[in-house]
Parts: sequence; C-alpha cells; structure tokens
Amino acid sequence: MKVVIKSMVSVLMPAYNCEPYIVAAITSILQQTHTNLELLICDDGSSDRTWELINTFTDSRIAKYKNGENKGYLFTYNFLLNKANGEFITCQDADDWSDITRLEQQLSIFVKFPDIYLCGCNGTFYYSEVVQRPCPEFESGIVKLRNANFNFMLPAVLYKREVLAQVSGFHNFFDRLTGMDQYFILSIISNFKSYELNSYLYFARFNSTSNHRTFDSLRKMTAPDVYFFLRKQRVETGTDWLDQGREDLIYEFENKLLGSKQYMAEKYREYAVYRIDSGQLTAGFELLLVALRKWPFNRSIYRTIVYALRKLFTSQ
Repeated sequence: MKVVIKSMVSVLMPAYNCEPYIVAAITSILQQTHTNLELLICDDGSSDRTWELINTFTDSRIAKYKNGENKGYLFTYNFLLNKANGEFITCQDADDWSDITRLEQQLSIFVKFPDIYLCGCNGTFYYSEVVQRPCPEFESGIVKLRNANFNFMLPAVLYKREVLAQVSGFHNFFDRLTGMDQYFILSIISNFKSYELNSYLYFARFNSTSNHRTFDSLRKMTAPDVYFFLRKQRVETGTDWLDQGREDLIYEFENKLLGSKQYMAEKYREYAVYRIDSGQLTAGFELLLVALRKWPFNRSIYRTIVYALRKLFTSQ
C-alpha cells in the first residue's frame, strides 16, 4: 500500500530578472502531486517584468514578497527561510523547473527512513532548450560524508526544518559570492543523517549570466576554491575554519589565491569562456587580455583565444 505523507512543504523561490522563466518555475511547483505546500517568492529588485508575472498567479498557497532593491541571493534566501512554516523545506530557482512528482518522491524517502533529515535528488542541466546534460549517476542510499555526491544543487534537496536549530541558513561570509548553497548543504550532511536519491527530478538552466558566472568581484573568482578548501577540511576533520569562526584564516587563504598571477590568469580565462559562450565576445576578449597580462605562459589562454576567434567568424 502506498504511504502518503501529508506534511507541509515550504518552497522558497528567490527571483531576480527571470522574466523568461519565472512562469514555468512557479507552475512546476503549483502542479506538484504533493499539494500540501506553500510557495514563498521574493522578487529581489528585478528590473524586468519578473514581479509583474509573479502577480499573475492567484493560488492561495503563494506568499509574495519584494525587496526594494537588489539584496542578493543570500539575503533573499535567508529572508524566505525565516518566513517558512512547513515541516519540510526546499527551494526552486526561478529560472529552473521541477518534475511534478519531485516532492512526492523525496517525501517518500523520509517515510522509508524516518531518521534522515535531508534527501537530495539528481538533476539535468539544460544548456539550451534542446541541449541537455544529466548530472552523473550515483547509487541511491545514505550519504557517507567522505564520498558523498557533493554536486547536489540546492533546489534538489529537501530537508526537515529541525536542521535549522543547528544550521540556521546561508553563512554571511558568502554574501554576494558563490558556494553559499554548497556550504549550507555540507553543514547539514555533516551533522544530520542524509540520503541521496538517484532520480532525475530537477531541471536547471545553465545560464552564463547567472550569479556564479557573473564577474563582478575578484572574491567571487576565488569563492569556489575557498569552498572546496573548507569542504576538504570538513571531510577530513569534521570541522572547518568557518565552522570554528576563524574567518581571519580564510581571508588569509583567499588573499594568497588573489596574489597568485598564475591562479588569477586561469580564473580570468574561465570567466572569459562564460562570456564567449553567452555570445559576449567583446567582453570575453577583454578578459582574455587581462589573463595574458597576468600570466602569458598559460597555454589554455591561447587555446581559448582560438576558440573565441572561431566563435567570432562563425557568427558573422
């Protein structure tokens, strides 16, 4: 006999300039086969029609909020987290969508394993409307911290609100950076029994202009490697510098990365690729020029220049 879980799920949706996608994102939640949910949406100071489109929905399960100015994903997620009423909490990015059975399938894992606190599912990246790449498969089961699938996307995890007593939200260290979501998940699975479900239930659009691929600060360049360093510490010792409140040591590590010409040249090259892939060839070439000035001996930079030139000639 099928066991049905009736608990309320809070779905958090920070939204910023997602006019082309917001309707599909909201609809995929409202059409979930698990219907006992609340959808908390916050427009983070969008300059397009995102807020207007949000207001076309009249479903009573939706709570709508709007930031007077853009405050960033970290602030907006934590704001919505404090508004959540559900026994379970998840997120839906405003430019992605979910399989309509996602919540039902993930909740069934909590029925099967009452002692788990987080269930993550697998997903697929869409590089365009037709080009897609599934995330690597993994074996469903209880998470082992040392070899866990750390590629969980934040919106692909569902967790019990009890975890918030110990992991209260995104850490402010990552404000306006990247890695906040992965560190949040890492902190949960480090302290609570969790489960990996190898079912492709979440669909993410790979946007070259999304937060983690937008170049607006040098610290954002180093943030992924800072996170990986903290993750390594957590896996090996059960704690990390941020967990210990030693942000001074993290900034020291960060400054070493920023001071390395070889490292920064590669980072500028990576961001150049994001711009080139999004059709912003001029911006891509400008970043490649900065990379060359930083470290002209990086062969990958020259290969990327050839790649950009091919893109230029084929676009004409």
